[in-house]
Amino acid sequence: IRSFRRNWLDQDPNTHKWNRIKRWRLDEFREMTKDFIIRREKSILNLPAFRRTFERISFEDDTLRQAYNKALDDLQKKTESESDPDGKYNFFDVEANLMTLRRICGMAKIPFALEYVETFLDTTEDEKIAIGVHHEAVRDALYFALKEKGFAPLKLSGEDNAENKNRIQRLFCDDPERRVLIINMLAGGVGLNLQACNNTLILERQWSAADEEQFEARFHRSGQTKPVLAEYMIAEGTIDQYFMELVENKRQICGESLDGWDFKADSDTLRDLVTQTLSKRL
Repeated sequence: IRSFRRNWLDQDPNTHKWNRIKRWRLDEFREMTKDFIIRREKSILNLPAFRRTFERISFEDDTLRQAYNKALDDLQKKTESESDPDGKYNFFDVEANLMTLRRICGMAKIPFALEYVETFLDTTEDEKIAIGVHHEAVRDALYFALKEKGFAPLKLSGEDNAENKNRIQRLFCDDPERRVLIINMLAGGVGLNLQACNNTLILERQWSAADEEQFEARFHRSGQTKPVLAEYMIAEGTIDQYFMELVENKRQICGESLDGWDFKADSDTLRDLVTQTLSKRL
């Protein structure tokens, strides 16, 4: 075991667990284990096609732009005060700052999401759309904006008990007049069957690619009869863009090495995200 750790694994600096294949040995690891690893592929379930796409938007609200730049200043001060002599810090040192930046990005997307949903409802007859969010502020602002337009949206989050989740799920799936659902991606990532919907717009990404895939699987699962589209809305030139690039890269690495990657425990990726985010103001 010690030999395997020394030759193949990197130790996580936060958890001290030896659970990551060394990056420079990923290809070798994949080649050596390909004949011994069995994974259930969705293709064997005979599911319809699935697409993951990205729509880029830009900040148009001056107030939110100023708030974003202020949050960048706060992040800069936090990294300087929390880092150790080697310039390192862990996720929890800067979590609140990163979440503030991401929440501002989510709020900036609401006008674009409204336009997206309105166009969707006008150009489809009976299809439904689910909107994935993370922050309560984004959820509530979007909900009331959609309601004002008369779209009768539903919303589901971790605040709902099991009975209420089931009620909302049935209403969304069975009522042809209820075509829009705003859903917290973590609360909606497990225990829900939403095959009645094959379109989802994600406004706020998750720290883990696995959580996003769990959310996508609520729609792309046994019983789905239509091609599924998961469209991620990205705010260019912000933490949103850098977050997307890092998550997509890690999604591929995780799929290749089965190392269970999680953003919060990856200090190198965290440092990359912070560095890139601080490199540009709006």
